[in-house]
Amino acid sequence: MRRSAARVPGKTALVWRGRRGSFGGLDEAVNRVAHSLADRGVVQGDRIAVFSRNCREFVLLYFALARLGAVSVPINFMLTADEVAYILGHSGAVGLIAEDALAGEAEAAVKQLGDNDIRLFGWIGLSGLPVAAGWEDVAAWEEHADASEPAVLIGDDDPVQLMYTSGTESRPKGAIMCRRSGPHT
Repeated sequence: MRRSAARVPGKTALVWRGRRGSFGGLDEAVNRVAHSLADRGVVQGDRIAVFSRNCREFVLLYFALARLGAVSVPINFMLTADEVAYILGHSGAVGLIAEDALAGEAEAAVKQLGDNDIRLFGWIGLSGLPVAAGWEDVAAWEEHADASEPAVLIGDDDPVQLMYTSGTESRPKGAIMCRRSGPHT
């Protein structure tokens, strides 16, 4: 995205709910979200679960986490609280960002984990539900004052995503995706 933002900053990169975003604008928004996440203690190597349908915020979070060297753990929005709890625990997630319509399942999953290390709770307001107690509105993270690229050295073999299989025949398996290559075993 960085190269596209430099090469064609005004070209449309994303259209979501009638809102068009350019590569330059998206790149800047990603940096702001990355700084907001860093201010909340997210560091290189942290695993942050994102439990949401496809949306603009999902894109911002994915790239912001990658810019920090953190690992996004996308969770299928059709999973139950039990399945979400398994992925949160197995992945070692220290943060959970959930769509408002899925917050009930997310909270039930966290409750199942009991004493856990999840310290960041982000709320993606797609349905217009009020932000629940203990959660932070992800939309506010885009308002961070610093739009510069975070100064984090990330290698080509550093992980950016931990994707889980569906687990239809056994427990879901996680596959690490790195910047340069594909899945690593």
